[in-house]
Amino acid sequence: MKKNNGSVLKRAMKSMVAMALLLLSAHTVWAQGAAAAPVASPILLVKDSAWARLLPNGIAAGYLTLQNSGSEAVRLIMIASPKTYGHVALHESVLEDGVNHMRAIKTLSIPAHSDVALAPGGYHLMLLKPLRAIQPGDAIPVVLTFSNGQVLKVMLTARTVTGAH
Repeated sequence: MKKNNGSVLKRAMKSMVAMALLLLSAHTVWAQGAAAAPVASPILLVKDSAWARLLPNGIAAGYLTLQNSGSEAVRLIMIASPKTYGHVALHESVLEDGVNHMRAIKTLSIPAHSDVALAPGGYHLMLLKPLRAIQPGDAIPVVLTFSNGQVLKVMLTARTVTGAH
């Protein structure tokens, strides 16, 4: 029985070491607006100015452009806005029977060697359940997680509906 417990502990330790190595190897990119921090071989980076349109009731719509310089498609699979919004959803604006609608989507694919714009009238982030008041000009932190394990931290600049900040 002790021999069996020892092998279980060895397997658990190997798993923990493997997980730690995996976490250490994950790339984290910080971006503020259009500038992305230099990292060794980034797969995704913010290319254009990242911003958010402030809407009634404290919610906002977030916009930015993602670039995949890698050789394989990557999916945006999770979004968060720590300490600022309680829920962030990925939405797509679609025209159906002559009427614009928003619909939530679970993931967004960024093809290899391509850009995908999150822009008014198309894909965008919906920042819901505000945790604090946001004013024009404020920075809104957003954390994007991708299917390859990469995490991209972005600051969206808050603007009014008219675009002022």
